[in-house]
Amino acid sequence: MLIFVSVYNCAYLCVLPATLPATFHMEKTSPQTNRFGKIPVRFIKSRDRWQLTIWADGKRKRSFYRSEKEALEKWGKHCRRIKKFGTDSASYSPEDHREFAEAKRLISGVDLRDAARFYLMHHPEDVREATVSDAVEQFIEQQQKRGLSKKHIVGLTSHTEAFAATFGHLSTPEINSNRVLKWLTDLARHQKPRTVWNYHGSLSTFFYWCVRRKLMASSPMDGIARSDLPTIPVRPKGVLSVDQSCAVMAYLNKSDELYVPWHALQLFAGIRVAELNRLTWDSIDLKTETITLVGWREDDEGNLSRVVKTGDDWVLHDLPKNLWQWLKKYKGEGRIAVPGSSTVTRLRTKEFPKLKTPVEKWPQNAMRHTFCTMMISLHGDAVKVCNWSRHTNPRQLYKSYVAKLVSRAEAKRYFSISP
Repeated sequence: MLIFVSVYNCAYLCVLPATLPATFHMEKTSPQTNRFGKIPVRFIKSRDRWQLTIWADGKRKRSFYRSEKEALEKWGKHCRRIKKFGTDSASYSPEDHREFAEAKRLISGVDLRDAARFYLMHHPEDVREATVSDAVEQFIEQQQKRGLSKKHIVGLTSHTEAFAATFGHLSTPEINSNRVLKWLTDLARHQKPRTVWNYHGSLSTFFYWCVRRKLMASSPMDGIARSDLPTIPVRPKGVLSVDQSCAVMAYLNKSDELYVPWHALQLFAGIRVAELNRLTWDSIDLKTETITLVGWREDDEGNLSRVVKTGDDWVLHDLPKNLWQWLKKYKGEGRIAVPGSSTVTRLRTKEFPKLKTPVEKWPQNAMRHTFCTMMISLHGDAVKVCNWSRHTNPRQLYKSYVAKLVSRAEAKRYFSISP
């Protein structure tokens, strides 16, 4: 029997037996069409094979099969995968699957994305090789050119060189968070928590500098949480009482006049010690009763040095009247006279404990803390006091500087201490 059969846009002349077997039947199927409304399966006579054509990554991809059924099954499987995983899955080849399976076998239980991130961290394309020792040397050299305070430079140098003493031979990409954390944990065995946090801060500055210099792909400090480090015990903020402050200024007024302005500017203006040590009388206008704090100062050679901790310019208005009484009486020239460490030690351990109202143990940052506490006690407005203390928010002011508040009358008595 001779019949004409049209199979999916292709015509064929077939010769069939006059009597068909009982098992033969024509199945009705509706395979999914491509974007042109056609099924991309056709018979290639020259190859004697059925050809399936699909597109992946913008390229035409052809495969051949012995039977039309096999080609259609492959096409159906392709359509189902596209529907479930999207068109990008069209480019997933058997070779890709074998590579994926092998990778999963090699790192069983590890997410391949995490493995890829780990690889990029340790094998970044644009990272330059450098040992930790070399990187620390370059880092310190650059920090010195920034005009940071000598104390800051000494701290960065001490902390990073101590780290380099252990890991200096390694390249920077070899340093990971576990190595840094173990080093800090070992350090905590013989150092105070505050010291460990200082090392953490210096190393953070160093490693983020390494990232910017393309010496490593990411900072190992990103993998260290606050909870990984020892807790710093909260100490009560120490302040001077009104009577103690009065006794201190009375002693200086009588016995150490040279250092009266240095103490008065802390007690009655709350200026930080580091800023005060760089302050000159040119910044103090006794006529308008204002103090100008410049963020940076340039020397005769054009080198910049930081004056204010934040690097910002400040003009302080409406400071307590008793401050100006002290400054006008002891006005000087050039830099504010700063007592040396031996003088400070003598005053705080020998002279002040002998006062009528003794200061037995001088609290840390006592004068600035006293100023902030008394100002809030007087005004009852933390936001307003932030303009004098130069804090960006009241929370930081209360957290770090304010001790137990006193009555408004007591605060008024404090700001009445005069020569």
